[in-house]
Amino acid sequence: MKVPYIDILRECSKIAQERGELYGEVTKNFTDIRDNAKAMFGMELSIASIIELMIATKFSRQENEHKDDNLIDIINYTAMLLWIKRGAPKDDEAK
Repeated sequence: MKVPYIDILRECSKIAQERGELYGEVTKNFTDIRDNAKAMFGMELSIASIIELMIATKFSRQENEHKDDNLIDIINYTAMLLWIKRGAPKDDEAK
């Protein structure tokens, strides 16, 4: 039996790859965001917290207006978060 939404997951994977090429390696990108938040606001956030904020941002945008991009980004950010939670390089290892 074919999973009916598998093409959507493939699209998410393709977009994740494209964004990775555009923005660079995930842990470095989110470490940079974390470091900027600390410098600008004095906030100590984990990479996981940064990703959770990105998910919250996309949910907020989706509530205002549906765009496929919002939902695709939520899926990809959720995958990144799971990757971090499962043992990707920790915050201090990603510096």
